[in-house]
Parts: sequence; C-alpha cells; structure tokens
Amino acid sequence: MQEATLDAGLSDARSADVTALARFFGGKFPHKDDAIAYIKAALNDPELVRATLSRCEPNELLALQLLKHFDGAVSAGGLTIAVCTLGASLPRGSTRYSDNLPYLFEAINRHRLFTQNRSSDWLRRTDWQVEWRTYYRASVVYTDARILAQIQPPQFAAFDIAPLENAPSAGIARRPQNITFHVLGLLNAIQKMNGLRLNKTQGQVIRAADLAKLATLLKWDKNDELDGRPFPYPTEAFIGALVGADLLTRQEGVLVPSDVATQFAALPYAAQAKKLMLGFVNNQAWNECDLHPDNLARSLMRDHLTAGRMGLLAVLMALPQDERGYFALSDIEQAWFQRVGEVFSLAYRPPPPSGYNRTPTQIKNEQQKWLDNIRDLWLKADARWMAQALSTWAYQLGLVELCAAGEDLVTAIRLTDLGREVLHGNSTTASASASGASQPANAEQSAWVIQPTFEIVAYLDHLTPPQLAFLNLHAECVSSLQHTAHYRLTRDSVYRGLESGTAVDDLLATLQAGARNPLPQNIVVELKSWAQLRERIVLHRNAHLVEFASQQGRDAALAGGLPGAALGDRFALLQPDAAAKIHTDKRVDYKQPPIKCVSIRETGKLTLRHASADILIGAQLTRWAKPVSAQQWQLTQASVAAAIKTGAVISDLYALLESRGIAPLPALLKLALRHWAGGKRAAPATIQPVTILRCADSKTFYTILGSEQLKPFLHGCLGEDAVLVDASAVDAVQQIIKWAGL
Repeated sequence: MQEATLDAGLSDARSADVTALARFFGGKFPHKDDAIAYIKAALNDPELVRATLSRCEPNELLALQLLKHFDGAVSAGGLTIAVCTLGASLPRGSTRYSDNLPYLFEAINRHRLFTQNRSSDWLRRTDWQVEWRTYYRASVVYTDARILAQIQPPQFAAFDIAPLENAPSAGIARRPQNITFHVLGLLNAIQKMNGLRLNKTQGQVIRAADLAKLATLLKWDKNDELDGRPFPYPTEAFIGALVGADLLTRQEGVLVPSDVATQFAALPYAAQAKKLMLGFVNNQAWNECDLHPDNLARSLMRDHLTAGRMGLLAVLMALPQDERGYFALSDIEQAWFQRVGEVFSLAYRPPPPSGYNRTPTQIKNEQQKWLDNIRDLWLKADARWMAQALSTWAYQLGLVELCAAGEDLVTAIRLTDLGREVLHGNSTTASASASGASQPANAEQSAWVIQPTFEIVAYLDHLTPPQLAFLNLHAECVSSLQHTAHYRLTRDSVYRGLESGTAVDDLLATLQAGARNPLPQNIVVELKSWAQLRERIVLHRNAHLVEFASQQGRDAALAGGLPGAALGDRFALLQPDAAAKIHTDKRVDYKQPPIKCVSIRETGKLTLRHASADILIGAQLTRWAKPVSAQQWQLTQASVAAAIKTGAVISDLYALLESRGIAPLPALLKLALRHWAGGKRAAPATIQPVTILRCADSKTFYTILGSEQLKPFLHGCLGEDAVLVDASAVDAVQQIIKWAGL
C-alpha cells in the first residue's frame, strides 16, 4: 500500500480544522493557505513531529500507535473500539446509541491528526465485498506516514484476569505452514477456474455455480465446517478475506489472483497471517455466526462488524503477556464488556435512559436497569459472536490455541507464538522458527523427500516460506494431511516454473537443497529433458506473418529480398520494421475477436470462406471435423467422439462454431453434436403410419372434426379439407363414415 500523506487533503479540509492543526504543531496563522504551508514544512521535520506528539493526549497517542500497528489504515469505528478495549477512558455523552462510534471517534481525534476517507486507495481494495452485498461503507481512518514514523509500539493496560488453574497442557492450534498451504490451494483452485465470475445484474454477487465448483475443488463438502471445525460459509469468508488482503482482484467482471498473490508464499509466516487477518477484519460480506450474509441485518449491525473484529484483536492484545496459560472465554468477554459494553454492541439495543424530569433515585434505578438489559443482550449476541470469531478465522489463521470441552464448545483460549508475533510484534525463539522470520530467503533446510515416481512428500513442520513458495510454483499439489503435503512434478508444472524465470540448474539445486535424500537419477534426466524441449520453442510476441499461395511463391519472395524467415509450408515471418512496407491483399490482427469465416450447414458441412480466413481456423476445425477438401470439413459422430477422447469438451466446439460461424449454429446440428458427445438425450422421436381423410364439403369436414366418435382416431389437420387418421383405425373410421351416410 502506498504511504498516506495529509498534503493532498489539507486543501479540501475546513479552514478551522487546518488552522487548529497548525496551532497544534506550534504555528498560528489566520489564513488557511499559510497554515497549510506551515503544516507541510512541519511534517518534514522529525524533531518537531516528535515534540508535537509528546503533547498528544493518551487516547489520541494510543490511537496513533494502533493505527501504525495495523498498517496505517483502520475503520473509524474499529479504531475507536480498539482504543476503548485497551483501556482508554472516553466521555459517555452520547444519548443515541447509533451515534456512539462517531461521537467517540471525534473525542479521540481532538487535534485533527486523523483523516476519514470513504474512497481512499486502501478502501478501494475491498470495493468488491461492499458492492457484493451493497453494505454500508465504513470510513477509513489514516494519518500522515511521517507522523507514524515517529510512533512507538502500543502501550496499554492489560486485562486483569488470571489463567485457568486446571487447564490442559495442550489444546488445538494450526501451524503457520498449514495456513499458507490452505490459502495457496484456494488461490490455485480459483486460477484453475480462470477466476470467479461476478453476476453484474445482482449487485456483483459471485455466480452460485462458481461458488459450488470452488467448494468441490477444495473438497469443502460441508458448507458449515472447515478442517473438522464449525465454520459457517467458509467459501464466502475466505474469498472476502483474500480480496481484502489484495490477493484477489477484479478484472472485467471476474475475480482472479492478483500479482501480490505470487509473492505471498515467500513472505514470513507472521506477515502472511497479518495480511489475511486484516482481510477478515474488513470483510463485511460475511459474519461469524451461522447466518447467511443476506440475513445478517436481522441479528447484527453490518457496519459494526469491522469495529467488533478490530476490538477483538485488541482483546487478544490485552491478554496478560507474561502468562502462557489458557484464559476462560467467560473471563475474557466480561473484561471486554466492562471496557466497551456501555458504548458498543454488534446487535441492536435500546439507547441509554434520559435523565430529563427524573429524580436522582429514578435515574439511578433506570440506569441500572439499562445496564442489566444491555448485559443480557451482550451475552446473547456479542459473547456468542466473540466465541465464534475466535474459533473460526482467529483459529484458522493460527492466532489462538483453543481449549474445547467438546467438538464444538470452546471454553478457553491462549495466544500461539504466531499470534504473539502478529499482535505484539515480539517473537520468541519458537515463534521465529515457526514464522520463518529467522530464516534467510535462500535457507537450505531438509523439508521433503523426492521419489523416483516424481512424487514429493513435504514435511510442513520444516518448510520455510521460500520453500513452500518454490513447491507451489514448480509442482502440482496432490493432497495434504496434518503434518505432510504431497506434490507431484509434472511437465506443465516444471514448464510453469521455468517460464517464471527459474533456470533448470537452479531448479535441480533447490530441489536437492530441500531434500532429505539424493535426487533420483531419472528425475534429473527427465527435468533436463523437459527444459530442453521448452528451449526448442521460440515465442514471438506481436509477430507479423505473410501467407503465400504456395511454397514456391514464398521461397521466391524470400530469395528476391523479402526481409523475413521461412515458417511452415507457405508462411514467412517478417522482421518488425518490414511489416508496414509489405503490401498484402489482407491483414489480420489477432488481438481482435476471431474472424467469422465459416458457413455451417445443418448436415454438419463446414465451408471456409477463404477471403476472410486466418491461419488458425484450419487447425481449429480439423480438431473436430474430418477434412473433405482445402476449404471444406464434415462434422461426424466419429470425428466429434475422437476429439472428446483427447480431453476436449463439447462446449469448446459450440464456442468455436458460434465465434467463427457466419450464421447461428443450426438447432438440429447442435442437438446432434450434444448427443454425439454423450450428453443427455432428449425424448426419442418416433414415426407412425397415418392415412389422409379428405372431404371437399367444408360443413361436412368440420362435422367430422367435431365428432366424439371420430376424435380418438384423428391426429391433426393438413388444411381446410384434409385430416390425418390413425392407420390402425381405418376400418373403424370407415364404418362410422358409412353409418353416417358419407
């Protein structure tokens, strides 16, 4: 994220705010322009900035410390509740509950050091999830990076709670490597799907079919469970988190992995967890309780979700750091309520009582009644939500270790080493080893076993982030268990790694450096062979080709001075500078949509109009149809079946014929193609023998049509004097007609 500054926003701010900020920095100017010039100069003076910060009130200084700790941008409500959670004492002057967060933020921002922006670059990262459900867009708070550069780590009052006396020695926690492996698997699945398509007609909702397909690829069969733990709607949760972490981006109505995702696995584990953590915090399209996002408004205030999650991070920071034991959830939520319960809740609740026209005794009684009421509501909504948040994304990101009385019931938690590093920035020897922070980028550590079958068994406990990124780039992930991950080296995966810039010698050296056994000889030979095959392929970008009527014509042109090289039978690859000087009957720009140049008959006969064809169409048609001549192909059941056996799908043929056909694909041919490809067959069509009954007199003809006796044997009119008769009932019809005297 680009560092924020106050320079651009000063000119748009109110004059009173600008002059007040200048006074806080030690200057007094009656005019706005003079105050702006002074502030810009003051921000470039580190000593003056430090002196100014020393005059900040404790609440404002704590807010600045938290803002820096959480990467320089936090929602206004989230920053407010985090400050309150960490012990700030703010005025309780608001009489309307819905006004508490803005009111309290204004109390923190006394010296106008913070700026709110609803359309900042940071917020734009999460525009997708806001548009996805058209949720309320919370203001983002930021300040100048030169101010944050002089800020020290947060200083606050920890909760006065004691760890459990009879807690188990170990609970349930996730390793950092498992988290990275999980996220990379999700990104790879989205990449294989060519992204997640957004339905623009429904508020940018991801298509239900894409969500279902993604869940199938990830083997998330149960939508309310992840890794054996309850997790409502995990697909929606992780997609929103990846968008918020910049790992997914929107391109032309499709969510695809971003450029940031390619470097994600190489980051230290603590940096990975922090990015994902902030992605979850800002995901307003999902909630931790067992409610679909569409029903969120019925129980929780959508615009308070970000504030609640940021407050929960502050709760974890406020746990006593000198204790390594478990803390009961009941003690944690009670300590949190004591600090923020009067000013914040995720659920709707009544406003505090008014003291107007009340005696002191009445005010005291009503205030106590209100406190008891909000405490009951807190236990029903906020306490339950807190337990769900800790056991879903906080657990999945490896921040907390759970102590559970049963499969679902979490009774106590404690921070993991990774959680301490993410939330406090301090790392013990154990956490440094787990996070990979103490490992150099090219650390050689035995972490996998390579088998002659091209299978790789990676031990997650020993994988450093660069090693995990290396495997993800150069091998295909097959499966994962609690302690191991299984990869396979394939020609496609190795080619992908070589295309990224890896040399084959470096590939072999890195494989050997991380292996616990010598590389099998067949692996070395085969990888070098794959690399040599790739080197034989030359990729020309923006190439210019000239097609000739014959090979003799092409060779004669090259011999006559045409600046280019022979390619194939009838083509010449021109030099870039010479392309514009060559006169041709036709020029084809392959960056444009495919040329429609094929006439399609209902019989499956495909005819190429040479005047508008290009060099791709012949190979495209030959894949599916039998060549008849230089300009004609024939679709047959055998030719379509042969293409299907090579791995093609019938939808590719539909797309080809629709993009290349001069006219729409005939319906009967499309039906035949579907059946030839093994698709679900339509109801069978049968031929039945019929007899035609004709009657020249129209009155008599309509009398016959209306007869109850003849109706079962008649099948439809052919005109004004003819009707179809069931051939098996001719005798019966003749008897009735004869009986009527006809």
